[in-house]
Amino acid sequence: MFKAINGKNITKQEILVINENMKDRTIICDANPIIHDKKIMGGVVVFRDITKERQLENKMKNMLKNLEDLKDYQDKILERMSQ
Repeated sequence: MFKAINGKNITKQEILVINENMKDRTIICDANPIIHDKKIMGGVVVFRDITKERQLENKMKNMLKNLEDLKDYQDKILERMSQ
């Protein structure tokens, strides 16, 4: 909001919210100034919780890494079998 009321547009700013009592949350923020008659009258901020998307993204990355590791392991086994 501070940047918005100072005339700056913020797009897809990712924020990690850490809370002792709850699980961490990943949030995306957009902020824009509200301008009337060439004067900044305020600002608007929109938050969107993308925690689940980030968790799924990390799971997919881990799965791909595991798949690559398995392929490497398979290649090594096949190489040893052919010797």
